Amino acid sequence: MKLDLKYLRNLILQEASAVNAEELALSVDSISEPGILSAYLYTVPDVRLVGTVQARKLKKPCIPETWQVTSIAVEEDLQGQKLGFLLYKIIIASLNSKGYGATSDHGVGTKPKAAKFWKRLEDEGSIAIKRNTGQETDGNAHDTFDYDGKLTPDDPNDDCEKGMSPKPATDHSWALTDSVYAATQAEAKKLRNNNFKFYASGGRKAFVEKIPPRIGWDGKEKKLDFIEFLNIQANELFHRVYKEEVSDFKLMRLIKEELQVVLTNEEAAEMFGEDILEDLEVLDEEEKENNAWAICTKTVGRENKEKYEKCVKSVKNKER
Repeated sequence: MKLDLKYLRNLILQEASAVNAEELALSVDSISEPGILSAYLYTVPDVRLVGTVQARKLKKPCIPETWQVTSIAVEEDLQGQKLGFLLYKIIIASLNSKGYGATSDHGVGTKPKAAKFWKRLEDEGSIAIKRNTGQETDGNAHDTFDYDGKLTPDDPNDDCEKGMSPKPATDHSWALTDSVYAATQAEAKKLRNNNFKFYASGGRKAFVEKIPPRIGWDGKEKKLDFIEFLNIQANELFHRVYKEEVSDFKLMRLIKEELQVVLTNEEAAEMFGEDILEDLEVLDEEEKENNAWAICTKTVGRENKEKYEKCVKSVKNKER
């Protein structure tokens, strides 16, 4: 039996870092930026951000009104404790409470880890149901996004855009089932109460006073409030959690470049394993499909040159 050291390491970290629900607090921010909903899960009283999730309002109808979950991350040593699953339910419940639905990232796509959640919603006995526009075709409700206007030409309310992702993780707008929604709201209420207690006790104020100022875009020092602090921590957490994924991709690119210049196929197989050539073929296909020109040709077309060039420039900037 082969020992998976990474699995063993994560198991040890989880055992050592188990979080008591009484030590967690939830802060939900829907005010700082219009069209953006953020949730932060942190420990009290030491204020360590352990998880975060964010959703943004979609511009197209996409079965109105639907918001896309654009980012989610949980600290590595706490993964495996279903905190990510909890955050998904919390953000969806928050949206559902306003009459909105939730879908996967339709801007730049969904990371493989996160995509598994949306795939699970399709399974029998799911925690969520598909929302629809209220119209039907041959007795079938319009509950699937129409990306090209051909699926349901007479129903503009399911029109949607894929964004830069060739295949979004889900093509539906989701709402939690009544039982899951009620249970999630009850759990979120307890966590929000911990957030309120931390505020009422003066703990939050004392913590904010200790946060060092940051240099703003104008070069001046800026004192952060609590939500601004959590937002910065959330951005850092997201990039830290997905850094390994990005690094793996860069490593594959490096191997590919070495193959073209130095290594033979046999040497590459000996150094990196027999599957490396097959993996590089997959990388080739992904790069062909996901390069800036291919993405923009697929999403905006080439008829409007100015719009096409603007799209290519935007995609390239995001790749840097």
